[in-house]
Amino acid sequence: MKRRKVIAGELRELPKVGRKRTRQRLKRASSKAERQLARRVTELQRLCGAAYQMAGIVGAPVRFLDNLSAASAGRRLPHRVDGLLPVYDYEFEFTLE
Repeated sequence: MKRRKVIAGELRELPKVGRKRTRQRLKRASSKAERQLARRVTELQRLCGAAYQMAGIVGAPVRFLDNLSAASAGRRLPHRVDGLLPVYDYEFEFTLE
């Protein structure tokens, strides 16, 4: 019996021993990818929390603060992302002179 490169749909073509090992490998890979994704989401939420604090200090427009706050908490964004820009200097509470 030829061994072919294993893809999830081809498990039935492997001998029974190979099927079990392949399923275990697929499970590990899947859970590893999920862990990496969860780690990445957590990092981005923390980044949005830090950006929220910085945006608050410089007096950023409320629509940015709302979106950053929601993103850092994992909630739905209240303002469309493509509607955030452009930003003008008069929208900031503080301006540099």
